[in-house]
Amino acid sequence: MELKIRKNGDVYIIDVNGEMDLYNSYKLKELVMKMLEKNVKIFIINLEQVDYIDSSGIGALIYICSTI
Repeated sequence: MELKIRKNGDVYIIDVNGEMDLYNSYKLKELVMKMLEKNVKIFIINLEQVDYIDSSGIGALIYICSTI
């Protein structure tokens, strides 16, 4: 999984590429937590280029939603 951050105005966009699974979904959680610590208020997680997502990846997304 590869994560890239880009900014469009006040909105941060996190582009997720590849497979999101047990072995790497924690990276997305860590990235979002760091962004929240820096008071980033508006962000989008773009999953357009995700080829595969398992229950750990879905769990990471649910965790992020419940944190914000």
